[in-house]
Amino acid sequence: MKICLRALLLSLIFIPTLWGQNGDFEKYPQLNFNISHLEADIRIQENGTIEGDLRYQVIVTGQEVQEMKFDAARMTIQSVSVNGVPKDHRFEDHTLVIELNESVDRGEALKVQIIYEAVPVFGIHKNVRGTLFTSQLPRTTHHWLPVIDHPRAEFTTDISFTHPTGYTFVATGNNMGSELLNVDEETTRFGSSTPVPASALAWVMGNFEQVLSTSDSEQGMQGVDFDTFRTFTDTGSNAIHFYSETNDNLSSIIEPAISAYLKLKGQFGRSVSGEDIHIVVLEDDFWETKNYGAGVIYVYKNLNNLEDQVKRALLAQWFGVNVREIQWSDSDAILALQALKASKLFDLTLTAGDFSSMYDAFGTVNFSRWLNFTDQQESAAFSHDLRYVIDQGVLVDHKLLSWGGLSELIYNATGQPYFEGITLEPIIIDEPEQYVYRVSVEWEEGTSTAQVRFEAEGDVIDELVSVVAAEQTFTGQRTHDITFSGRTEAVVINVSSGIENIKFNITDRDDIELIESKPFMFWLHQLRESEDSSRRVAAAAGLAEVSDNPDLQLALNDLLQMESNPEVLAEIIRSMGKITRGASGTEERFIQNSSINQHRAVQLAAVEVLGNFEGNQRVIGRLRTVINQTEYSDVRKAAIHSLFTAATPAEFRSTVQNVVTREEFLDYVPLLLELLAEKGEREAAVDMAETFLSPEFPFHTRKGVLEVMLAADQSPSNWNERLPDLLADADPRIRYKAADALQRLSSQQRNRIISDRIEDEFDVRVYQKLR
Repeated sequence: MKICLRALLLSLIFIPTLWGQNGDFEKYPQLNFNISHLEADIRIQENGTIEGDLRYQVIVTGQEVQEMKFDAARMTIQSVSVNGVPKDHRFEDHTLVIELNESVDRGEALKVQIIYEAVPVFGIHKNVRGTLFTSQLPRTTHHWLPVIDHPRAEFTTDISFTHPTGYTFVATGNNMGSELLNVDEETTRFGSSTPVPASALAWVMGNFEQVLSTSDSEQGMQGVDFDTFRTFTDTGSNAIHFYSETNDNLSSIIEPAISAYLKLKGQFGRSVSGEDIHIVVLEDDFWETKNYGAGVIYVYKNLNNLEDQVKRALLAQWFGVNVREIQWSDSDAILALQALKASKLFDLTLTAGDFSSMYDAFGTVNFSRWLNFTDQQESAAFSHDLRYVIDQGVLVDHKLLSWGGLSELIYNATGQPYFEGITLEPIIIDEPEQYVYRVSVEWEEGTSTAQVRFEAEGDVIDELVSVVAAEQTFTGQRTHDITFSGRTEAVVINVSSGIENIKFNITDRDDIELIESKPFMFWLHQLRESEDSSRRVAAAAGLAEVSDNPDLQLALNDLLQMESNPEVLAEIIRSMGKITRGASGTEERFIQNSSINQHRAVQLAAVEVLGNFEGNQRVIGRLRTVINQTEYSDVRKAAIHSLFTAATPAEFRSTVQNVVTREEFLDYVPLLLELLAEKGEREAAVDMAETFLSPEFPFHTRKGVLEVMLAADQSPSNWNERLPDLLADADPRIRYKAADALQRLSSQQRNRIISDRIEDEFDVRVYQKLR
């Protein structure tokens, strides 16, 4: 696999966006005061409802300040006081305005108390396991916390989170203890003595199946090299805590996380802060693109590459949280810093792809472009200059970096101008060319010549290709060197009159695949005599091409009794299925081989063949049994497809109705309903699909049934009724997909629904689609 990237030092290109709903941070917001500390009591319920009592310590920075502004979206403010004196307040465009009733001068210290309630529709996710976690997209904090929601705002924290008992709570900072309040609630306190950005505050509340920590044992951790663990503890590093919703994830990331943290600490010569690191493994990313907050790292199972996620997010605690972007639209300085360090310390997988919104600034695609750029020869000068700036330690005093700011630092240190920026072209993963040729052998029994014909099935190769044809006889083997090129070419070779088989091989290259077509006797010999099971599988498949031979079915019956390799057996069954073609009276053999007592490969082949027996009630009954009883996903899917072809629409609908609500069939619901709609039962498919749109079901199920509904239901009245709820769904991916149904409506219906929704849509991707 070859990876190409061309990077030019030209003009800085930002991700194209439409900024609807203030999706990005202001570069220079008006700040009449700075927050120095937050002490708070925050109650979080299982449904995400929040009640908070906040005590801010602030320093006035403006002159003759008469009001204070906190970002606060869709909140109910119960009371506000400043220095203990109640104050009037109002809302202006998701901003809480506190009226001071008098001018306050620069430098004055104030204590501001805000008591509020919030039911966030943005900024917090809840998954099917009931886990709540904060979004790290820009401008999300103020949906659950009245605050100056900006990277420029940073402060120390001491927050007591009250939450339902039985849940583990994780948040920015160190865990300072828990207290059981009653049978229903407990309090967990987190504090950070190091100022943290308001925009990077994070918390998670979940019922985790695994919770491990480097602080739990002095004897090491399972799966971690003891010397690595001892080095970690001896250096006095902050503790790393691991949490997982399932039992199958932590062992693969604990050792890489500890090793990566040690590398990073060695590079930077210090811990990122005085606080612990919390690594939380979650099943679904909910369309998040930045997987880190201050001291909290999200690792998403559905995105794979768990190690890479951990390593990059750990690095981001230095370059990403401590030193951070001012705006997501101007994130290249942070990405360049991350990429330069990552290329030196880690071997991370590159991701190709495109941008679709401003949120992709911190996605893996953009990071991969920077990572690959730093490895290219044309980036050597820039990388050297940037590394020099890092080594000089000048970033210590620059916690907020734009591209212009980083370029200024580089210029001051090296005299090299990079102000115009760096344009990164997309990563292009070049798949190697693959050529497929069919090689057909024509030979009459008893003759001494055979014609070998090569024919391209796709792309044509123009160069001369050398092929070794190995002729097999009862006395041994002899080879023939032949060549071909172009779309078609035929070669005649002399063969023994007693030839039993011939096989072809291309040496020294793996970009050409040969598909063999041979006489019946050649395939039969190969199936009976070859010691290579893969060649016997090919022979069993090849025999199906000569189904007109009267001896074929008898030969396959004999081989079925003799063969012990399950993969070969499976291919023999498939070939028999192609020969019998669903003929009445031939189904028993396939029914027997679909038994759960058979090897998985044999079951799969038999179930596939049973689809040929349209209208056969015994077969239909057997397929229903397989669907209900098999433990193999591929066998169940094959049985569903075979039942689709064998059963009538009413019979298939009956089966779908019987299984679709069972938990073990949840992953198959979209497939079942898609096939039901294809069977002509569109109304029934849509009716059943409605049930699975509920947030209690996993995203892949919800998205799948929504796609079924979009394809099967063209009714404007139906979509006019269901779209308001879908466009208000908590999952932005569902809202985004549901917007496709707007085209089903009249312009009047469409405009009304968009108008009712758009002011409450804060996800830029969905907002743009509605616009």
